[in-house]
Amino acid sequence: MRPSRPGHAGPSGRCSHRRGRRGERGASLVEYALIVALLAVPTVGSIKLMQNAAASKISATAVGISTHTIPVVTVAP
Repeated sequence: MRPSRPGHAGPSGRCSHRRGRRGERGASLVEYALIVALLAVPTVGSIKLMQNAAASKISATAVGISTHTIPVVTVAP
């Protein structure tokens, strides 16, 4: 008779290896929510910063266009 390997059925016919231990069943919903929150907070903050920067650039461009006078270009003969 061959010696049984760990995790395989022994002479009794029952598997001696358990697939998982209690408490180690993978990530729970709470853990997934924490991961999403950790990714979402900096993302939303970055978008807000870019939005404010873009708004100020657009505003400055609009003011520049509305107050700009067309320069006179002289061409040498």
